Amino acid sequence: MGNTRTFLRGLKTLCFLLFGFTSVAQTIGDYRSNVANGTWSNRLHWGRFNGSSWPNPTVGQGTPNSSNAGIITIRSGHTMNVTGAVTVDQVVVDAGCTININPGVTLTIANGVGTDLAIQGDIIVDGTLAVTSPAVVLIQSNASGDGQISSVTGTITGTITVERYLPNSNASRAYRYLASPFTNETVASWMNVFPVTGTFLDPSDPIFWASQGISGVTQASPSLYFYDQSITGYATYPENGQSSSRPLTNGRGYAAYVRQTGSITLSFNGAVRAGTLPVTLTSNGTGYNLIGNPYPSAISWEQVNLSGVAINGEISMLDNTDNSGIGAGVFSYYLQGSPDLAIPFGWDGTIAMGQAFWVRATASTTLTFSETDKIVNGSPGFFRKETQSGDNILRCQISGVGITNTRKDQLVISFRDGALDAKDRFDVEKRDNSLLNFSSFSSDGVDLAINTLGKLSSSREISLNLRGVVTGDYKVDFSQLESFDPSVIIELVDDYAKETVTIDAQNSSYNFSVTTDVLSSGSRRFRVKIKNLVTGIEDERVQLNGYPNPVSNQYTISLSKNVSFSGKVMFYNSVGQLVEPILVNSTQSQNVFDFSNFPSGVFIVKIPTTSGFHLLKAIKK
Repeated sequence: MGNTRTFLRGLKTLCFLLFGFTSVAQTIGDYRSNVANGTWSNRLHWGRFNGSSWPNPTVGQGTPNSSNAGIITIRSGHTMNVTGAVTVDQVVVDAGCTININPGVTLTIANGVGTDLAIQGDIIVDGTLAVTSPAVVLIQSNASGDGQISSVTGTITGTITVERYLPNSNASRAYRYLASPFTNETVASWMNVFPVTGTFLDPSDPIFWASQGISGVTQASPSLYFYDQSITGYATYPENGQSSSRPLTNGRGYAAYVRQTGSITLSFNGAVRAGTLPVTLTSNGTGYNLIGNPYPSAISWEQVNLSGVAINGEISMLDNTDNSGIGAGVFSYYLQGSPDLAIPFGWDGTIAMGQAFWVRATASTTLTFSETDKIVNGSPGFFRKETQSGDNILRCQISGVGITNTRKDQLVISFRDGALDAKDRFDVEKRDNSLLNFSSFSSDGVDLAINTLGKLSSSREISLNLRGVVTGDYKVDFSQLESFDPSVIIELVDDYAKETVTIDAQNSSYNFSVTTDVLSSGSRRFRVKIKNLVTGIEDERVQLNGYPNPVSNQYTISLSKNVSFSGKVMFYNSVGQLVEPILVNSTQSQNVFDFSNFPSGVFIVKIPTTSGFHLLKAIKK
């Protein structure tokens, strides 16, 4: 039975890894849910396979349990509520569905054939989930999605196995930042999936891993660390003279050098963390603490209670395999309460199961995680994204041009009421990437990844910082430009090349080169000017008029004698789209446009002159 059980479990897991679901042949006596919101004890909420179809089971056949059923499947999109005690095995919880164990109720998992409970979706434990040894309960994870235990207000007894799929987008050996969702797991469990080496008593065997296609495993070379705040640096783990039976502390983050160049799946085994978990933080040095998601579920940083906790609101993650899409060896950032400023764009603060991350303490404090921090998230990646964008946000991404400069980095500049131009709680300080670093300065000279200034009621100039670059060609791409009012002009000043370019939807990239000249990078090359030029119907800085206003037919722009037009006048409607009225008459000091075919509304007029750009607001009747 043991060998058969192992084989069947392996077969099911292989099918899940390949296809994203547990692929098994349908046999007579299999059960599956057939309503979106069902009750386990209601036979009308089930279908039972008769060899060709899935009718409701008869009264004599009853609802599924370990004695009368084959494979029991809760189908995608369905929720099955367990409202009375039942013993089962060979249960499959499809992706996108939920088993809900009600308070005071026990769902017992018996030891049957194969995996006894395979969770690709979600399970909520408000009652008791009792796992009978040696029954196998598997929370599955692969490239298609994650299963999870999203809420535990009740009790889980017995051993559960949780998988954590690790993608490797750039196929490299790299440090990965990991955490355990169990209260009793040891280093030895990770050694089953990837080699762990060091000066502890029983490091991984190079001969074995060479037989698995992993070369270059040096036993005495440390490959697993935790960040020790008492020395403000990394400490090897397990320690010298200890063994692989050393615990993986729940809530702590670890840096593990993973020598495999492909994707792997970690397998955690033990007693899952449930309830609250206090994590002690200290503020030595820069205050950064490497901690971990403690649960067998994704959590949302937006839902973590920071009230009274002496930390900044940001988290950061170092991604060495480019799973975020902004380059390998690059930090990602998320600031609680500011999802539209996240780096990379759209990351919504989800922290995947098994993920370690950084928080920054300003004093010794305790951060407490709770069940309410959990979210239902089927994404297997460490970054879940959304597409929202707030107002007045400028995102700048730098990237190398050519095969020698493949790294990227991002910075964000934004404006909001209540923020200061100096460093404050709405900002996130820059952390050093391994190669390329692009950031901006606050008004008091702090180097920032996310720079939030006060309300954009006046023009601003922000200095940029470019560090850690090698000689070569680069490009800066500007995005979220649509978040600004058309009355705002954005300019990039390149003091090294001695040029200024206007950044807009038609010109959102800038190419440049870094040479051996120290002034071609650093903090004195680039500045961003953001100008809010509309103060009324007229620009008060020059004698410039647009009339009549409101306009019905012809609209005239008139300049004073000391300036003249230096390019094409552009018109933008209220949603920022470029529109083109007919130019009726043009001189050096006056342009006349036909507005007769324009719809009623407000238009922003962008006027290039020999004294710079100016804007007017035109109203069409």
